[in-house]
Amino acid sequence: MDEEIVRNYDKVIQPKFLAILRSIKGLSWASFILDKEGDQYKLEITTKDPSNPKWVEANAALEKAFLDSTNRKLRVDVAKSKTFEEMRFVVPRSPQPYDANSKNPFGLYSLGRSIGVEQLDYPGTLGGFITVTTEGNSRVYGLTNNHVVNIGKTTNTQPPDPTHVETGNAIYCPNYHDLEATKIQLKNTKLQNYKIAQLRAASGRSLTMPPGAAYPCIIDWALLDLNSQTLKGMLFEIPKLKANFQLPRTPQEKEAQPFPAQVTYDPNVHLVPGMVVFKWGRTTGVTSGEVKIVRSMMNIADVETWKGTIHNPQRYTEVAELVVGPRRGVPFCDSGDSGSLVVDEHGNVVGLLWARAEDDVIVTDIRVVFESIREKMGWGSNDVFSVTPNLK
Repeated sequence: MDEEIVRNYDKVIQPKFLAILRSIKGLSWASFILDKEGDQYKLEITTKDPSNPKWVEANAALEKAFLDSTNRKLRVDVAKSKTFEEMRFVVPRSPQPYDANSKNPFGLYSLGRSIGVEQLDYPGTLGGFITVTTEGNSRVYGLTNNHVVNIGKTTNTQPPDPTHVETGNAIYCPNYHDLEATKIQLKNTKLQNYKIAQLRAASGRSLTMPPGAAYPCIIDWALLDLNSQTLKGMLFEIPKLKANFQLPRTPQEKEAQPFPAQVTYDPNVHLVPGMVVFKWGRTTGVTSGEVKIVRSMMNIADVETWKGTIHNPQRYTEVAELVVGPRRGVPFCDSGDSGSLVVDEHGNVVGLLWARAEDDVIVTDIRVVFESIREKMGWGSNDVFSVTPNLK
């Protein structure tokens, strides 16, 4: 995609598309994103009613707006709204790796572990561990998604109030759902999962405005207070973390470009268009994807049909989300991978995964996540975040 088009998209082209879609009465849309297929630019629009005759008018106006702005032709593709998933339904049980000879048989301190709330059937992914240093004191927390662990223990659903947090929810690894599958696979009914943490804080279902952005994005994070036994175990297991994130590559690929041994955080490195990224999740393990060139514009009213009511005091009508597409024909994630950390090919954590729609995956810039956590927890600008625990 031409650099000039990418540079002007957020401030010039996208607002024109949005104005056209808003102006045509009787026309509803769920999302749109600009892409390029060979030499052809295309605008992919999703809607509940792709057969609405008003799309003829809209398509002509969108094509003209793009031609006037870029001197390039545009093809508009209108399709049925995609089905989003974010762990609102029970997913297939997944037996978890188990080493009976280890003091840490379920690999509790590895990236991408299965986690969940007590006895509930909502497995998700423990993305990893972050260290927050305030006034010289360091504390390690677990990081995952709000919708994975902010669940009512009696309702088995997310709170109706988008700002409510079920503080103190006990978090187990692996999730009860997956523990039962492991028992069946290993024919061992005595296996137990481990209570590793309690829910400390969460974003709820809310919005935030990324620095320099014209539109907000949805944030979906949860911070876990690790219990003393978990922290004690980490003293011995954390040094092994650097070997836990290895990509399935051929010997030739490993020799040409070995994956970094350490996952780190650098606030100067962030998600950019075209970036190749990786994640390790509970369901699909390690996969790679590619960040799409522009953000996906999404209608908040449509998002709320599958995510639930969003805390939106400013009454925004759209959100702009970073999207990761599949690479080499392999899906980037599946149900149960919610909460996975996303890293670049150098091992820098750049995002937090929280939803998917078919092959497209929504990822939030990790800097936006950390800033939201900082604000929620009342931490200052001098407090330091890292993803390499330092317990000394």
